[in-house]
Amino acid sequence: MLLIASCHIASYHGLILISQVLNVGVPIFFMISGYLYGGKQINSAGKFIFKRYLRLEIPALFWLCIVIIFDLIHNSDLPKLHECVFIILNLQGLNFIFSSIEDLFIEPWFFTNIMACYVLLILYLKVEIKHPAIKKMLDGGGIIPLLIFILLGLLRISTDGALAFFIGFSLKRKALLEKLQKKDISYLSLLH
Repeated sequence: MLLIASCHIASYHGLILISQVLNVGVPIFFMISGYLYGGKQINSAGKFIFKRYLRLEIPALFWLCIVIIFDLIHNSDLPKLHECVFIILNLQGLNFIFSSIEDLFIEPWFFTNIMACYVLLILYLKVEIKHPAIKKMLDGGGIIPLLIFILLGLLRISTDGALAFFIGFSLKRKALLEKLQKKDISYLSLLH
């Protein structure tokens, strides 16, 4: 959080180089989030996604209320209807994921990105269960995940947050696997 706040303060004061150096806070946040979810058992995908949506939506709506109050006090333009709808649907960060979308200038953009990571996590876990051969290709880094991220980049889809999230996720899974191998316990039997 200090890195993120410092990055914004430096940017506000025109210290672009310092701002760019400090701009590692968000990727670190995504990596830590992925690491924490690497050891989590998810029983219901729907409940998991809905709970994560509410955890993100409540602070986003609180932020929107503060912006509206600030705008009313300072006789500024209120947020536009489409901005409010985007925040309610947690789509305000789409332009950070899809670079071909016009800049929306709606905060908090990273809520959309972390929600996308949660959805991708559910998809990955479904693949892990139903298609063990594909899971083996995706596990442990390797060329297949790298090619997937390169392809997404070529399609102008930003993978920064997801890449950091899944690096953290993979690190936690690798640590769990090594721990289980020492105890001779099946990896998938523990998770499912």
